[in-house]
Order: sequence, then structure tokens, then C-alpha cells
Amino acid sequence: MKDTGIRRRLDDLGRLVLPVELRQTLAFGSGASVAFFLDGERLVLRPHEDGCVFCDRAEDLVRFSGHEVCRQCIAQMPRRDPAAE
Repeated sequence: MKDTGIRRRLDDLGRLVLPVELRQTLAFGSGASVAFFLDGERLVLRPHEDGCVFCDRAEDLVRFSGHEVCRQCIAQMPRRDPAAE
């Protein structure tokens, strides 16, 4: 792991400003969505990628009712029979 030498303090609301050099290096543009992960006692930040609400897969997504669903999960969903209703 590389120490950047950059230090920041959290404000009263727990906010932290990522320095522009790090945002550019990590391709965090304005309005980017960031995902937080814990690795033991380490906090890891990564760009958030939309994933399927069921399996978290990030490929072959379809937007349905405001949510991302992958085609594999769609294929596994039971089909409703309108005639049976």
C-alpha cells in the first residue's frame, strides 16, 4: 500500500474531502457514486458500479421500476399466467 502523505480531518458531520489529486487518480468525477468497503480495519473506497438488485452482477443490466436487474436473474423469475387470474 502506498502512503500518499495526504491527511484530512473529518468535520462535525463526519464528512471528508477527497483531494483533487486522488479524485483524478481514481477517476472520481463530480457527482460520482462511491462505494465503501471494510477490509479488516481498513476502509476502502471504490467507484460504485450499478449492479443487479438480486445478485449484484454488473453486466447485462436492464432497468426495471427504478432498479437494475441482470438478464440472468430475469430468466430465473417465475412467469405470471394472466389467464390463471
